[in-house]
Amino acid sequence: MLKLFALQVSVHDIEAAREFYVKGLGFDVVGDDLLPQAMYVKKDDLTIILNKVEQPKVLTYPDQSQMIINLVTTDLEATLADFKEKNLNLLHDKAQECPVAHYIAVADPSGNVIEVIQMKG
Repeated sequence: MLKLFALQVSVHDIEAAREFYVKGLGFDVVGDDLLPQAMYVKKDDLTIILNKVEQPKVLTYPDQSQMIINLVTTDLEATLADFKEKNLNLLHDKAQECPVAHYIAVADPSGNVIEVIQMKG
């Protein structure tokens, strides 16, 4: 039987990725014994393996087939203001709308996209 272990995210600069995921998004480092090749970060029940690769992704969000990490918030405007203060690479300058939520998107230093959503209702 299969069970979820972790999500692996390819990054070209492991230290920049650590800064983004830990200081920018609030993940905790839960394993760095594989540095400089990889490290584990965790937020709630989501463990991400940051794995070093040679080149960053060419960012073509939202038009390219890709996996996107979704985080949820109860205050999207406060999250947007926090991300702006931290100078994160925002892909939207204001909340966007989809059928079930409002959301913003941010890219990590390697071009991987994270959407932060606030559910409607």
